[in-house]
Amino acid sequence: MNTEEKVFAGVRLNGIMMLIVDLLLMAATVTLFVFGARELNEGGGSFVLTSVVLLVLNCLSWPGFMQIEPNEARVMVFFGKYRGTIKIDGFHWVNPFYAKKRLTLRARNLDAEPIKVNDKKGNPVMIGQVLVWRV
Repeated sequence: MNTEEKVFAGVRLNGIMMLIVDLLLMAATVTLFVFGARELNEGGGSFVLTSVVLLVLNCLSWPGFMQIEPNEARVMVFFGKYRGTIKIDGFHWVNPFYAKKRLTLRARNLDAEPIKVNDKKGNPVMIGQVLVWRV
């Protein structure tokens, strides 16, 4: 079993750029569909078919968006195999077939209430614990 963390080496694009591309692709899909529907009697069926294919591609690309907050990472899993971890903050786009598991990197604290115990001579001693951990 591989327990080492590795940096994600797959395609990771700027999320804002891909959002603009997806919106332009949606506008092109609607335009082709409207143009093809108007020209349906004169051979516009290919425009309608192209717009349907573009719509399917556009719908498949939307789940690829992810936002990574500070002190957070995403573990990328592709069909059950670990492919790497992304720790860079921001809005990103990756292959939509990756499973993007959220992982928090912040330090967590557990403050246990002090308890009173007696030592060997019978003197009371307060014992407490503060546990700090980070993944």
